[in-house]
Amino acid sequence: MKKIVILIGLVLLLAIFPLACGNAGGDWESPASSDMAATDEAESDMAVGDFAEEAPAAEMESEEDAAWLDEVEDEGNIGIIPILLPSESGRQLVYTADIQIETTEFMAGMRLLLDTIADLEGYSERVIVNGRHILRPEVERDAEVIFRLPTENLAEFLVFIEDNYNLVRLHKEMEDFTTVHEGRVSRIDDLREQEQRLLADLIDEEETDTTQADLDDVQDQIRRLQAITDSLRHDVNYSNITVQLDEVIIHEVLPIIEEEPPTFGERIQSNLGVNLEIILEVFQMLLLIIIAILPWLLIIAIIVVPIIFIAKKSRKKKGQSSEGQNQEPKI
Repeated sequence: MKKIVILIGLVLLLAIFPLACGNAGGDWESPASSDMAATDEAESDMAVGDFAEEAPAAEMESEEDAAWLDEVEDEGNIGIIPILLPSESGRQLVYTADIQIETTEFMAGMRLLLDTIADLEGYSERVIVNGRHILRPEVERDAEVIFRLPTENLAEFLVFIEDNYNLVRLHKEMEDFTTVHEGRVSRIDDLREQEQRLLADLIDEEETDTTQADLDDVQDQIRRLQAITDSLRHDVNYSNITVQLDEVIIHEVLPIIEEEPPTFGERIQSNLGVNLEIILEVFQMLLLIIIAILPWLLIIAIIVVPIIFIAKKSRKKKGQSSEGQNQEPKI
């Protein structure tokens, strides 16, 4: 029995001993750990000192970034769109642009748009302005301008649009006709050589109808291809731009004023006022009805009163005659 008790006591001691060591270890700090903590504190102090020294430089960089962002915002939201110029690339590039913009000052914006097109050496092909009537100032106006602009000034015009209007839609497209143009130029050169041969045949030999017909056909082909080439050259030098200008009327939003509920006295006063107004309206209506039918009443009275008077008089006479007959003496 004693052995059993001793074994149970040993088991309990073994179970309690790790817990006691763990609690003691939680409050115990080794010298190595205290040294590491001191080292971490020193490093953190150094980091704070370095950050304090570098803070002015960071502030300067942030100020420079803010100034740069202000410059970018002044230049527009999108910025300069890169455009490959045909004169620099030697390619036959045709640019088209479809732009939709908005403004709150329609007439001033329209004048500024047309003046800028003229300043950039462009010209208008079609201008459509949809105005409004004087009695309908709430109608928003719009305009459509189709014009040609030198391709070298297209980027400057797009920046102008962003700086002076609210850009709603921009669709810029570029088509490369270099290969087609080179094929046409080569074809024109071949036709010109053929033309020279036919002219030589006409000079050396006697003029024949077949040779003259062939020469006319070759010259017609040269003229057609030359016209197409000149038209392409014009499209390359002058971009085709369509601008849709819409007016936006900003309506003032009135603040919502919350009204306090009426008091009992105000409710009584309002109800009495409403009832008095109704009574006054009814009285006015009756008076108007009387005034309207009064002439007819007078006409009826003029006709009916004499008839009643005559009827009463005749009844009176009949009554007197009947009484006289009743009063005759009996024999």
